[in-house]
Amino acid sequence: MRLGIRLGAMALLGSMGVRAADYHVTSSETLQAALTQAASNGTADTIHVAKGYYRGNFNYQSDQPQGLTLVAEAGVTKEDVVIDGAGTGRAMNLTSAGAADLNVADLTFIRDCGGMDNAALRLSTVGGKVTVQRCQFLGSTNQLGMGLEIAAGRDAIVRDCTVRRTDYAGGGGMSISVTDGARVENSVVAGTVKNGGWGIRASSAAGQSWIAGNSVSTNHGGYAGGGIYLAGTGVVSNNVVVGNRGAGNGGGIYVEGTVTIAGNHVAGNSSAVAYGYLSGGGIYAGGTVVISNNVVLGNAADSGGGISATGQATIVDNTVMTNVSGGQLGGGIYADGTEVFIGRNLVTGNSAASGGGVYASASQVTVSDNRVIGNTALFKGGGICCEGGGTKSIGGNRVMRNHVTQPEVGYGYGGGGINAEAGTLRVFNNLVVANNAASGNFGGGAWLKPGERLELVSNTVTGNAGGAGGGVAIALGGVSEVALVHNNIIWGNAATGDGADVHLGGTGQHRECRFNLVHGIYGTWEVLGGNLDIDPRFFDPVAGDYHLRFGSPGIDAGFNEAPGLPATDLDGLARTANGLVDLGCYEFSDTEKHPADTDGNWTISEVEYSAYAAAWRNRQPWSSGPNPIPADYVTRAGYLMETGSGAYRHDGSSRPTCWKPVLP
Repeated sequence: MRLGIRLGAMALLGSMGVRAADYHVTSSETLQAALTQAASNGTADTIHVAKGYYRGNFNYQSDQPQGLTLVAEAGVTKEDVVIDGAGTGRAMNLTSAGAADLNVADLTFIRDCGGMDNAALRLSTVGGKVTVQRCQFLGSTNQLGMGLEIAAGRDAIVRDCTVRRTDYAGGGGMSISVTDGARVENSVVAGTVKNGGWGIRASSAAGQSWIAGNSVSTNHGGYAGGGIYLAGTGVVSNNVVVGNRGAGNGGGIYVEGTVTIAGNHVAGNSSAVAYGYLSGGGIYAGGTVVISNNVVLGNAADSGGGISATGQATIVDNTVMTNVSGGQLGGGIYADGTEVFIGRNLVTGNSAASGGGVYASASQVTVSDNRVIGNTALFKGGGICCEGGGTKSIGGNRVMRNHVTQPEVGYGYGGGGINAEAGTLRVFNNLVVANNAASGNFGGGAWLKPGERLELVSNTVTGNAGGAGGGVAIALGGVSEVALVHNNIIWGNAATGDGADVHLGGTGQHRECRFNLVHGIYGTWEVLGGNLDIDPRFFDPVAGDYHLRFGSPGIDAGFNEAPGLPATDLDGLARTANGLVDLGCYEFSDTEKHPADTDGNWTISEVEYSAYAAAWRNRQPWSSGPNPIPADYVTRAGYLMETGSGAYRHDGSSRPTCWKPVLP
């Protein structure tokens, strides 16, 4: 039944006993009248709102289970329907104690609510579902009020909404508290502010929440998570989070619980330092978290200028650039807690007091397959700094052009590329090049202090500079430590103190330096054997290629029984290809075929290239690595296919340019 509500028509409707399900309102008076009648008529109601400006504090209080839908009239845009609290309270409050579903769509609400804790639109239902779509929540100078508040519900969907303010006065963006999960999608939240505010704030007691595809910018708040806050279980994905500021942890994104943070662009956010030791200028994550495939750029905090994680964290495949830790730890990434995996990230141009690129102090830490390039620390670990006990595993990283800048700080500082301390310390398959520890500091390439055991195996450390130990400085501070140094190339480094390439301080319990290619070595070693002092013959160090040339003395010169010997090299190739392991981070190979060459005939055909390119486009795994397929591998396959009839050879240099066409 289609009934238009007018104030003069309500008595007639009551006397006739008509149960209206469909209302059409045209004024503030008829809007409130429709809400009042819908709250008690025992049916599911839809209120259609005509074009107009509606002033008042509109209220719906119901204990019936039937739902309510509030929507603009057909053909009317949200810009044409404006609901304004006029500075005296909430513009609209919809509350159900009867597990009813509440739906609002295509309306504009003004955030002039007389107080920051009041929301322009507030919804609450005990056990029902809340849906808000295509609405906007607008404010201007001197207006106080939150945008949207969902105070209770079974679950909630907020989609295609906009929350804006033209100037900062007061009030957060969206606040959602439900039991079984919330979804906030494709919305814009910008320029909201509150003493304890946020852009999007969601919490769920159970179920999984999603905050996805939103633009969240220039929100300023006093609580954790200036841009996005999520508590519970859920996913924060594919959002643009820019220029937010929180007075607590997590200027851009804050999560706690079991959460995945993936595919977001997080830039220019900060955690204000005025409130003490704060963390996670871009992203702060506590609990069991996965942080992957994000771009984290130009954020700032006391620690973890880009990313900060506590608890059990997996931090993989992110680009972390030009973030700043203001005098504390982890300019790019900070991780603490129980178990942390930091892998396959690009970490570049970040700065901190210690751990310019990466800082990790969890009891179990793995730092693997990262590119840590051009970061800066004042005191410790220009590229990577690991502290605390437990086990620290640092393997397969490219650590290049990082710096410790403060001169002569003292013992324990330095480590231009890596500064690591742990009970058990495993350092393997790393390329450590052109790092610097300012004058008087130990370890231009790396400073390593094991509490119990050090395994320094199959690394290439060259072109670094520092005080004592231009390449590597090893500190044994007690009588029980074991230091095992095997199969490394530590060559061509410079030091102002003892040990141009390697410096050993202390005696510990046992010390071995065996089967390395090393020149300037200092310290009291128990076992020295099989070491070479000769040019390693890198393929093209000027161009940054530290693979071994054919005929290098490092080929087949290693010790197969070295403790902690990795199964593969930095390229992912199998070790001991010729029966004996090579020295350094790369195993020499001139027989490996391009992955696209599936028949192994040293020729890439058009069919092979097309299949390889299609797998790359569709993000499908390939039968031989690397996976996911890198774009430059596809480009190289196409180049080889089109040159020299697809025939190619392997010259032993860096992949994928090692595959050269065989020209006629």
